[in-house]
Amino acid sequence: MLIAESRPTPTDPICNTIHAVQQGETCTSIAQKFSLDQRHFLEINPNINCNFIFVGQLVCVVGTVI
Repeated sequence: MLIAESRPTPTDPICNTIHAVQQGETCTSIAQKFSLDQRHFLEINPNINCNFIFVGQLVCVVGTVI
């Protein structure tokens, strides 16, 4: 007998507003600047590596995850 396992399917976030990272900004400071909690910021920026954020990098600051 085969049993099918249900797994969540990842979906891409929808980004409505982007921000170019400025000198001295971090993921945390950007999230705070745009009144986002850290978890939501990371959800709408799934490919970001907060250890290697760089000036000019475009990050989503207003978006949704479906």
